Amino acid sequence: MLDKIIMFLGLLGILMMFVIGGALVNGYVDYQDSLQTIAQFIASDAGKFGGYRVEAEEVLQNFIDEHNRDASKVVLDINADAGNAPVPYGTTIRTELTDQYHFKVGSLIDFTVPVHAQGRSVCSYLGGYNVSYTTP
Repeated sequence: MLDKIIMFLGLLGILMMFVIGGALVNGYVDYQDSLQTIAQFIASDAGKFGGYRVEAEEVLQNFIDEHNRDASKVVLDINADAGNAPVPYGTTIRTELTDQYHFKVGSLIDFTVPVHAQGRSVCSYLGGYNVSYTTP
Protein backbone atom coordinates (compact mmCIF):
# COMPACT_ATOMS: atom_id res chain seq x y z
CA MET A 1 0.00 0.00 0.00
CA LEU A 2 2.80 2.43 0.88
CA ASP A 3 4.61 1.61 -2.36
CA LYS A 4 1.51 2.65 -4.37
CA ILE A 5 1.35 6.00 -2.57
CA ILE A 6 5.05 6.65 -3.18
CA MET A 7 4.70 5.62 -6.81
CA PHE A 8 1.70 7.94 -7.23
CA LEU A 9 3.56 10.90 -5.73
CA GLY A 10 6.61 10.21 -7.92
CA LEU A 11 4.42 9.96 -11.00
CA LEU A 12 2.68 13.19 -10.02
CA GLY A 13 6.07 14.92 -9.65
CA ILE A 14 7.23 13.72 -13.08
CA LEU A 15 3.94 14.86 -14.60
CA MET A 16 4.36 18.32 -13.04
CA MET A 17 7.88 18.56 -14.49
CA PHE A 18 6.52 17.85 -17.97
CA VAL A 19 3.72 20.41 -17.57
CA ILE A 20 6.06 23.15 -16.30
CA GLY A 21 8.68 22.31 -18.94
CA GLY A 22 6.05 22.39 -21.67
CA ALA A 23 4.82 25.79 -20.52
CA LEU A 24 8.37 27.18 -20.51
CA VAL A 25 9.13 25.83 -23.98
CA ASN A 26 5.80 27.13 -25.28
CA GLY A 27 6.65 30.65 -24.03
CA TYR A 28 10.09 30.49 -25.66
CA VAL A 29 8.74 29.30 -29.01
CA ASP A 30 6.02 31.96 -28.94
CA TYR A 31 8.58 34.71 -28.31
CA GLN A 32 10.92 33.35 -30.99
CA ASP A 33 8.06 33.36 -33.49
CA SER A 34 7.18 36.97 -32.60
CA LEU A 35 10.82 38.03 -32.95
CA GLN A 36 11.00 36.27 -36.33
CA THR A 37 7.91 38.14 -37.51
CA ILE A 38 9.40 41.51 -36.55
CA ALA A 39 12.75 40.65 -38.22
CA GLN A 40 10.94 39.73 -41.45
CA PHE A 41 8.80 42.86 -41.28
CA ILE A 42 11.87 45.08 -40.93
CA ALA A 43 13.56 43.34 -43.87
CA SER A 44 10.42 43.66 -46.04
CA ASP A 45 9.99 47.31 -45.11
CA ALA A 46 13.65 48.04 -45.89
CA GLY A 47 13.26 46.24 -49.22
CA LYS A 48 10.19 48.25 -50.18
CA PHE A 49 11.58 51.64 -49.19
CA GLY A 50 15.30 51.12 -49.83
CA GLY A 51 16.60 51.20 -46.27
CA TYR A 52 15.92 51.15 -42.56
CA ARG A 53 13.26 53.79 -41.88
CA VAL A 54 12.15 55.71 -38.82
CA GLU A 55 8.76 53.97 -39.05
CA ALA A 56 10.39 50.53 -38.82
CA GLU A 57 12.32 51.73 -35.77
CA GLU A 58 9.00 52.73 -34.17
CA VAL A 59 7.53 49.27 -34.89
CA LEU A 60 10.55 47.64 -33.24
CA GLN A 61 10.26 49.91 -30.20
CA ASN A 62 6.53 49.11 -29.90
CA PHE A 63 7.37 45.40 -30.02
CA ILE A 64 9.98 45.82 -27.27
CA ASP A 65 7.53 47.78 -25.11
CA GLU A 66 4.63 45.34 -25.62
CA HIS A 67 6.79 42.35 -24.62
CA ASN A 68 8.40 44.15 -21.64
CA ARG A 69 11.91 43.60 -23.00
CA ASP A 70 15.05 45.54 -22.17
CA ALA A 71 15.78 47.68 -25.24
CA SER A 72 19.52 47.61 -24.53
CA LYS A 73 19.57 43.81 -24.89
CA VAL A 74 17.69 43.64 -28.19
CA VAL A 75 20.30 43.86 -30.95
CA LEU A 76 19.34 44.62 -34.56
CA ASP A 77 21.82 43.97 -37.35
CA ILE A 78 20.76 45.10 -40.83
CA ASN A 79 22.81 45.43 -44.00
CA ALA A 80 20.51 48.03 -45.61
CA ASP A 81 22.26 51.03 -44.14
CA ALA A 82 23.32 53.33 -46.98
CA GLY A 83 23.45 56.48 -44.91
CA ASN A 84 20.74 58.88 -45.97
CA ALA A 85 20.25 57.29 -49.42
CA PRO A 86 18.44 54.13 -50.56
CA VAL A 87 20.36 50.95 -51.18
CA PRO A 88 20.67 49.94 -54.86
CA TYR A 89 17.78 48.13 -56.54
CA GLY A 90 18.11 44.34 -56.29
CA THR A 91 20.29 44.36 -53.17
CA THR A 92 19.56 41.49 -50.79
CA ILE A 93 18.61 42.89 -47.41
CA ARG A 94 19.26 40.79 -44.32
CA THR A 95 18.15 41.54 -40.80
CA GLU A 96 19.02 39.70 -37.63
CA LEU A 97 17.43 40.34 -34.25
CA THR A 98 19.01 38.91 -31.11
CA ASP A 99 17.58 38.94 -27.60
CA GLN A 100 17.78 36.96 -24.36
CA TYR A 101 14.79 34.88 -23.22
CA HIS A 102 14.56 34.47 -19.45
CA PHE A 103 13.33 31.13 -18.08
CA LYS A 104 12.23 31.38 -14.45
CA VAL A 105 10.15 29.16 -12.18
CA GLY A 106 10.34 30.41 -8.62
CA SER A 107 13.88 30.09 -7.30
CA LEU A 108 14.41 26.59 -8.70
CA ILE A 109 14.80 27.38 -12.40
CA ASP A 110 16.44 30.64 -13.45
CA PHE A 111 18.50 30.98 -16.66
CA THR A 112 18.57 32.86 -19.97
CA VAL A 113 18.78 31.55 -23.52
CA PRO A 114 19.70 33.61 -26.60
CA VAL A 115 16.98 34.00 -29.23
CA HIS A 116 17.94 34.72 -32.85
CA ALA A 117 15.62 35.68 -35.69
CA GLN A 118 16.43 36.52 -39.30
CA GLY A 119 14.59 38.26 -42.10
CA ARG A 120 15.46 38.53 -45.79
CA SER A 121 14.17 40.66 -48.62
CA VAL A 122 15.27 42.17 -51.92
CA CYS A 123 15.32 45.92 -52.45
CA SER A 124 12.64 46.95 -54.93
CA TYR A 125 12.82 50.70 -54.28
CA LEU A 126 12.74 52.78 -57.47
CA GLY A 127 12.07 56.16 -55.89
CA GLY A 128 8.95 58.24 -55.63
CA TYR A 129 8.45 58.01 -51.85
CA ASN A 130 9.32 60.70 -49.34
CA VAL A 131 11.45 58.50 -47.04
CA SER A 132 13.57 59.40 -44.01
CA TYR A 133 16.19 56.82 -43.10
CA THR A 134 17.81 56.05 -39.77
CA THR A 135 20.43 53.68 -38.41
CA PRO A 136 19.69 50.91 -35.90
